[in-house]
Amino acid sequence: MNAVCFLGMGNVVNGEESGFMKRIDLGALDNVEFWVRNREKVDPFYIQGWKKGKFYPDFVAVTRKGNIVALEWKGEDRLDNPDTLYKTEIAKEWAKLGKGILHFYLVHNGNVDEVLSELKNL
Repeated sequence: MNAVCFLGMGNVVNGEESGFMKRIDLGALDNVEFWVRNREKVDPFYIQGWKKGKFYPDFVAVTRKGNIVALEWKGEDRLDNPDTLYKTEIAKEWAKLGKGILHFYLVHNGNVDEVLSELKNL
């Protein structure tokens, strides 16, 4: 198992996120050194945008090649809401600043296989 998973009080994992975590954990991603469940307002990893408040992506993975990957899980009903669009926009800017080392994926039921496939190549 490649995972280091932290779950804190008040940071409940829903069924869809749990299914995604299991897919990462099955060892199919040999290139992932480790990954963590990033707890909002608890863990130190966040992306600061131009609005007040910090964005804590749901998961952070580090690959054996040294890539840092932020993964944000969203339910289908929240893919196009203003909060999701803002988080995606600032995360893409964060990734650009990383010059090929930082990566961001908005993950949902419709693209899990695609994201895991891309993650395998990082």
